[in-house]
Amino acid sequence: MRGWEILGRRFDVTLEALAYGGAFGLRLFTLVMAFALFSAAVDPDELLKLMRRVSPRSALTVSLASRLVPVLARDASRLSDAARCRRTPPPRAAVARAAVRGALDRAVDVAAALEVRGYGAGAGRLGPTRRAPWSRHDFRVAGSAAALATLAVAARVAGLGAFTPYPTLELAFGAGELVLGLALVALAAAPFAGVGGRLGVARA
Repeated sequence: MRGWEILGRRFDVTLEALAYGGAFGLRLFTLVMAFALFSAAVDPDELLKLMRRVSPRSALTVSLASRLVPVLARDASRLSDAARCRRTPPPRAAVARAAVRGALDRAVDVAAALEVRGYGAGAGRLGPTRRAPWSRHDFRVAGSAAALATLAVAARVAGLGAFTPYPTLELAFGAGELVLGLALVALAAAPFAGVGGRLGVARA
């Protein structure tokens, strides 16, 4: 489709550009959905506990930061609202200095409380690490993810599902690609197949 001219350059819409944009959008959508699933299914506290054996201080720092950042943002918002209520609002630099001063005071208080509880004495004071056994759902999902990754690598090595948007649009489609698509869907749905695949509270 012939487009329009801007500053002497013509912008045309081609089939190759639409195909490339659609493929890129699908990749971005898949990435967003993967992170959304990770955020919904993974407990951040349990994830931070995995870091205690490697770097206990880093795990503690991240855990505190994830909880203090919303509090500090709320404090800064309240300071800004209070400053706008004054007859002569103070400059933004003064509000920023007050917010930073409050954050430092809060950090000192948290550090003092942690020191009293013995968190600065060493990694051994962080408490024992409890590892919950894997459930049947964990094994099903882990096995399905490993099979999907193996199938994707094998398909890439075999050259199945090739897609070339430029300079000409080329999309491989045949019996191999059809089998690959069906296998991907089947492996993704495998953890939910059968009576034992229903997620929920296990009953004795």
